Amino acid sequence: MAQIGNVKEIHEVKNVLMEMTEEGLLQCWELPYENILTRREAAIFFLTPQTDYALRALSDRLKCYEYSHIEENTSKAMSNMSHRLIFTQEA
Repeated sequence: MAQIGNVKEIHEVKNVLMEMTEEGLLQCWELPYENILTRREAAIFFLTPQTDYALRALSDRLKCYEYSHIEENTSKAMSNMSHRLIFTQEA
């Protein structure tokens, strides 16, 4: 069972986002409420890519994670970043 706030699957995604930030493909990213998460499917990552190419590259890198979806963050309710990354069958 995953420990609250310490989920292996979430750390894997965070590592991808950190790598892409270091490569200059993402301006920034965040994961609100990480300390209360128990599974990747409950996480909503917010990010701002440098370019459309960066968005495609991120999507390609996340193909190994089932149900990953990147979409525009139109509501701006939890973050002002331009996009959100979710893991759901319903998107």
